[in-house]
Amino acid sequence: MAEDAPSAFDLAAFLVASARDTLEATPAYGALRLVDAITRLAPLSDDEFVRDLAAKAEQARSLLMDDAAAFAAALDELLAATAAEAKRRNLR
Repeated sequence: MAEDAPSAFDLAAFLVASARDTLEATPAYGALRLVDAITRLAPLSDDEFVRDLAAKAEQARSLLMDDAAAFAAALDELLAATAAEAKRRNLR
């Protein structure tokens, strides 16, 4: 792993801080932090689906400030794609 690449510890620290933040944040902010976690996970993974999901999550993140409904729709699309991939992987 490259010296400047995130580590599993970095991701864990981000998730713990995010968990605490979501106790007082708006639901949209919590969703945004989780989307951010996906983008932080991707460099740690050699899974092509995870990397593609992270790229799409990055695009979705930019929607929240201007159009919350579009952000929600993008999350719905990510969820549907992830469910389809889980089904494909687990029903072999």
